[in-house]
Amino acid sequence: MRLRSWLSVVFGAGLLACAGEGDPPGFDAGQPGVDAAGDAGLAMDLGGLPDAGDPSDVGQVPPDLGLPEVDGGLSPDASPSGDVGPSTLYFPPTTGDTWETLDPVTAGWDLTKLEAALTFAESKDSTAVIILQHGRIVTERYWQGWELHQSEAIFSASKSVTAILIGMLLEDGALTLDDPVSLHLGAGWTSAPADKEALITVRHLLTMTSGLTEGLAYEVDAGTKWYYNTSAYHELFGVIDAAAGMSRDDFAQTRLHDPIGMQDAAWRPQRLNASARDMARFGLLILANGVWDGAPILTHPTFLAEATQPSQNLNPSYGYLWWLNGQSGFVLPGPDSTLEAGPLMPDGPSDLVAALGAGDKKIYVVPSRGLVVARHGGPTGDPRLASSSFDNVFWQMLVDAAP
Repeated sequence: MRLRSWLSVVFGAGLLACAGEGDPPGFDAGQPGVDAAGDAGLAMDLGGLPDAGDPSDVGQVPPDLGLPEVDGGLSPDASPSGDVGPSTLYFPPTTGDTWETLDPVTAGWDLTKLEAALTFAESKDSTAVIILQHGRIVTERYWQGWELHQSEAIFSASKSVTAILIGMLLEDGALTLDDPVSLHLGAGWTSAPADKEALITVRHLLTMTSGLTEGLAYEVDAGTKWYYNTSAYHELFGVIDAAAGMSRDDFAQTRLHDPIGMQDAAWRPQRLNASARDMARFGLLILANGVWDGAPILTHPTFLAEATQPSQNLNPSYGYLWWLNGQSGFVLPGPDSTLEAGPLMPDGPSDLVAALGAGDKKIYVVPSRGLVVARHGGPTGDPRLASSSFDNVFWQMLVDAAP
């Protein structure tokens, strides 16, 4: 166990904080109830410790106790949260790396069980895990050389972000969910007969019920079959361009990324690249019902609630490009998938909603517990798309560890 982590256990997790970028980490002399001179002495002693970034001890120490770790060290600009009511939502600044932390002991987490959940995540090829409680960082871990601005594709977790962009255009009056897609793309965007193409609406693309094959050919009438059709979903990008009067990328940057501080997010032709912190920020926006620190980002009166509820009865666990736990059954992606009974993650919170991508990219939001959890990394070893066995095991461990 590193001495730095041991000291945080002995003296209290809230005492450790990070100095400005480039400065050695030490105790925050401004922490209430801590003598400034005493802090200075402790900081000087800590500065003589061996390099905390030794990769041999990554994942072998207790949880960061409210201070996010970057490759075994402490995140620059992490700050203790102070005495804030547990139900008060906190929003990090939209620039810089400052993000208030929450001592998991004070918040009621079981540290041993929390560490076990993080060790499990690390063993499943995770490169980053962030857990927020009411917006504050309970733990932030990076492995395999990752750091807080590392950004990679989140694959189909991007779909849930796209849904929010559509919601913004709905709020703007630039489209309706029952608009025929051809109203925005023009006729002939599929190879389906004209009368069948005309049946396909924006809502059908949001709910994976277009009735098209992956080659955009007619299979069944829109709204009569649920099929996870990423090719059809991609047509929403053109809808956004047309309705917004600007590119999807510019619209997302102006209306979403910049206002909530998704500093490392960038769209590629078919998916979003994002850091774990970008993912956590997006999850926090959903937890806050589309408002960021008092500023409305998406405040349409019904869209967000509809997006995170069953959108049709063919796959109860699917909203508007969001996966939903706690439902009566689910259909996973794949040509031979059928309706399976029971919730998507039986041991997870029933109100959990998730943005899920290939390679087990995860953004989980749990309103009843005020939690947002983001996971970056490689595939966890389960060949299933969308929800994998990782989800249920990880959430079983988190529920056991959480207050």
